[in-house]
Amino acid sequence: TIVGSTNLLNAAVPFGAERFVFGSSMSVYGSEGNGVPLSEDSSAGPTDLYGAAKRYVEIYGETISKTKGLNFTALRIATVVGPGARNTASPWRSDIFDRLSSGARQPIVIPYPEDAVLSLVHVEDVARMLISLALRENMPSQIYNTPAENCRALDLKCMVEALDGSLRVELDNANQRRTPPIADGAKFAVAFAYEAPSLAERLRKAVKTRV
Repeated sequence: TIVGSTNLLNAAVPFGAERFVFGSSMSVYGSEGNGVPLSEDSSAGPTDLYGAAKRYVEIYGETISKTKGLNFTALRIATVVGPGARNTASPWRSDIFDRLSSGARQPIVIPYPEDAVLSLVHVEDVARMLISLALRENMPSQIYNTPAENCRALDLKCMVEALDGSLRVELDNANQRRTPPIADGAKFAVAFAYEAPSLAERLRKAVKTRV
């Protein structure tokens, strides 16, 4: 993340790039949330290497912006879900879409207890947000959180199983690890008049494409 991103930032200036949009992460607030939605005004405090790397690039981009005049913007992305991911550390994020109406019998394991609140954003919506940031003429801010749907793990389980009675979603109620930070994306939503389909709509669409 650090070497590749800083190299691109350094190259953007002599090439005359008008704007640099960086895909950051909610993990800049820490790898674990406290159940309270975090806005861009919340203090950044990464607690793992991934979050620290993302925050480093944000600071580097802000510095380049001040010293070289490059228009830099970072989008802090919540937990991404959507079809098509392969060999990821969190396969459930794509399995909840890929296995609907597929006849799969292997359970989907979501490694959180039922009362955990997950801040979820669909991959297509992330793409739309990045494009919006790239095309905006006058950027009100350098840092934005993604708008996201904050959903209890139990509600997500019920949603998926209701759409496909043959699927079983397992939660890990013995797992005491805390959930990732919860995104408050109101700043982006207001600045860009942004609305997105609900997670339920996205899941129903996944069923329809296979029926």
